[in-house]
Amino acid sequence: MIASVQSVALTGLAGEIITIEVDIADGLPTFLLLGMPDSSLHESRDRVRSALVNCGFQWPQSRVTVSLTPAGIPKRGSSFDLPIAVAILIAQGVISQESVEGRLFLGELSLDGRVRASRGLVAALISAHRSGINDVITSSESAPLITLIPEVKTHLVRDLKEVVEFILFVDKRKCLPWRRSNKNNQRTL
Repeated sequence: MIASVQSVALTGLAGEIITIEVDIADGLPTFLLLGMPDSSLHESRDRVRSALVNCGFQWPQSRVTVSLTPAGIPKRGSSFDLPIAVAILIAQGVISQESVEGRLFLGELSLDGRVRASRGLVAALISAHRSGINDVITSSESAPLITLIPEVKTHLVRDLKEVVEFILFVDKRKCLPWRRSNKNNQRTL
């Protein structure tokens, strides 16, 4: 299964929507990164692996191919760590592909799984909004900046576990039927 997640690459003061695709296939354990990544993006393998393992998830013991498209746009920095980790979790079946549709992920991962703020958040939020993406998951360190673009619903998270819990909770809410509670005839989940 090929998993895909959206993020933003900064090009000057603007941002371009980037799709991160992950394929986990049989073969020797390797990590291949495609799509004009810079050196700090090549280091993401080690940050993502450590973050996944230290948050209690598994690192795939097979061939992991990560493609950042469109390939012609240079990708810089560590803000792709979070979307790469989320795409790996989708490819492993931890979370569903449907639960991330219409969402953008942005953030650097520390080795213990904390989500760190990324440069260019305002440009990323503007790019997301212009592209019709109005749901962004990013670091809680970015709280002061999110009020600048009120049209975009920004979910602030502390670590990778919290990202997964949020996605699973939202995914579960979509599937749960409404029922009447016994008290005050209110609707509940």
